[in-house]
Amino acid sequence: VGNRWLDGARPRHARLPAPPRASPRRATTHHAIVSEFDHIFWLGDLNYRLDLPYVGDHDTQHAEVRRMIDAKSWGELHRHDQLFDAQELGDAFTGFHEGALTHEPTFKVERKVGYHYKDQRVPSWCAATARIEVVTPPSPRIAHPARIPAAPHRCDRVLWKSMPTLDGKVEQQWLRAYPGVTTSDHKPVGSVFHVAPTPQ
Repeated sequence: VGNRWLDGARPRHARLPAPPRASPRRATTHHAIVSEFDHIFWLGDLNYRLDLPYVGDHDTQHAEVRRMIDAKSWGELHRHDQLFDAQELGDAFTGFHEGALTHEPTFKVERKVGYHYKDQRVPSWCAATARIEVVTPPSPRIAHPARIPAAPHRCDRVLWKSMPTLDGKVEQQWLRAYPGVTTSDHKPVGSVFHVAPTPQ
């Protein structure tokens, strides 16, 4: 996402541009990397924002998003999410899954308990400190479930993708935000997954 969009200057009705055409060598390398793993969990400061192209100025967009938040209209908010838009168009994160976003947007907030949004940015699910735990259920080869904590990352979008033959083997148990944390203008999120062992 270009910086001009991060500053609220995205043109009305604009769509995310298609990624540059990759050379055959780069495309092959990318395909090989994606195919190296049974499951991929993608965490990062993705910088996708909520965008309401039918609303005019920044203040009106901010007020409209706040209205949706107060009404807990998570599905309506998600339809205006740039990441959702990019996936629908096939421009980014094709084939990746994301759990239901049923918590308040985690950016940009005051450093207080709860969600007190700053006026200079439209509230969004874009960046926060996240922690994922993958819980592997027992199998004949694993005596006890393994709980594997990942290092903190700057993100609040948790995406995953599996090899086609293993699709459905990852189950997100929960995804939640932590409004009580006050160390940043982002609220942290966490998620837990059950991952079925891959047959050998």
